[in-house]
Amino acid sequence: MKAIESKAVLKASLIKMTEFLEAPDYKYILEPDNRSMNSYLDYIEIFEIFMDSWERKFKLS
Repeated sequence: MKAIESKAVLKASLIKMTEFLEAPDYKYILEPDNRSMNSYLDYIEIFEIFMDSWERKFKLS
């Protein structure tokens, strides 16, 4: 796991997640200059997770 310190990456990630969660109707669009989002950036941590292995399980009932 690696912490990402860039506020620009955090902001872009929040905008992209909002677009994904609001699809397909897009009732809310998060703008890059949103004052509320900008004020919360100092309180949100973003990190990247690296997958070392992938374990698959299959159960047939």
